[in-house]
Amino acid sequence: MVAALLLAACSNHAESARRAVAAIDGALAACSADAGEYLPDRLFEVETQLGALKGLLAQHDYGAVVAGAPAVLAAAQALGAAAAAEKDAVLHALQAQWEALAGELPAAAAALERRLGAGTPPAGARSGLDEAAALWSKAQAAFAAGNLGEAVSAGRRSRAALDAVAMSLDAAAVPRR
Repeated sequence: MVAALLLAACSNHAESARRAVAAIDGALAACSADAGEYLPDRLFEVETQLGALKGLLAQHDYGAVVAGAPAVLAAAQALGAAAAAEKDAVLHALQAQWEALAGELPAAAAALERRLGAGTPPAGARSGLDEAAALWSKAQAAFAAGNLGEAVSAGRRSRAALDAVAMSLDAAAVPRR
C-alpha cells in the first residue's frame, strides 16, 4: 500500500514536471521569433534555464523541476512582453525615419534634377541621380510590401546618393582660380 502511494506521488510529480516544462516550451515558442530578433541575449538566458530544467527532468529530479519551473516560466513570459515592447519601439522609430525620408527625398531629388538641367553637369552626376531614383523606388516598394526596415535602409542609401550628387554639383559650381 505504501509503495503504491509513493508510486502514485512520483507519477503525479513527474506529470507536474512535464507539464511545467511544456508550459515553458509553449511560452518560448510564442515569443522566440521576436525575442531572437530584438532580445537575443535574454532569449539565450531563458533557453539555458529551460535546458537545465530539461536536464533535471531527464534525470528524474521532478521535485527540482517543479521547484524551478515557476521562475523560468515567469522569465519566458516576461521575455515575450519585453520582446513585443522592443519590437514596437523599433517599428515606431523606423516609421518616424520613413516619414522623414518620404517627406524630404522627393523634393531633394527634384531640386537636384533642376540643377542638372541648368547647365553642364559634372561627370557622374546624372548616374548618381539615377542611382538615387532607383534606390528610392526600391524603398517605396519595400514600404508597400510592409518591410519597413528595408524601406528605411534603401531610403538612407538614396539620401546618400543624393548627397553625393549635391556635393559634386557644389564642387563644380565653385570657380577655379
